[in-house]
Amino acid sequence: MKKNFKHILCIALVCCFVLPCAILLSACGGDNAIYAGKNMTLQEAVNQAEAGSLIKLDSDIELDAQVNVDKKITIDLCGHKISGEDIWNASTREWSLISVKENGELTIKNGTLEAAENDCYAIDLRDGGKCIIESGNYIGNVHAVYVHAGEL
Repeated sequence: MKKNFKHILCIALVCCFVLPCAILLSACGGDNAIYAGKNMTLQEAVNQAEAGSLIKLDSDIELDAQVNVDKKITIDLCGHKISGEDIWNASTREWSLISVKENGELTIKNGTLEAAENDCYAIDLRDGGKCIIESGNYIGNVHAVYVHAGEL
C-alpha cells in the first residue's frame, strides 16, 4: 500500500510541476510565432513568414515606409501600436501603414494602428487583397481602411 502511495505521490508532484511549466512556455513565446519589433522589422517578419504564419509584435513600431502583405498571415499586435509619419508617396503608390495586395489575406488584432494626421491610411486593400479586423483601434487619414478592389 505504501509503495502505491509513493507512486501516486510522485505522479501528482510531476503533474504539479510539468503542467504549469507547459502553460508558461506557451504564454511566453513557445507558439512558433515570428516576433517583430525589437529585433526584426515588420516587413522583414512578413517577408520571412510562410502562408498561414502568425506574427506577434514584441514592442511598438514606428514605420518609415509602408508594409506590404501578399500572403495569408495573422498579425497579433499584442497590445502594441504601429504608427508612422511621412508614409504617403503617390509615385510609389504607398499611402498606408499596411497594404494588403494581390494574394494577400491579413487578419489583424489586439492593438492599434495609428497613421499620422494628414499622412496616410492605416490599412489599404487593393488588387483583391483581403483583411479581417478582429479587434483593436485603427486611426487613419480621412479613413482608417481604404478598400480599392479588395475585401474587408
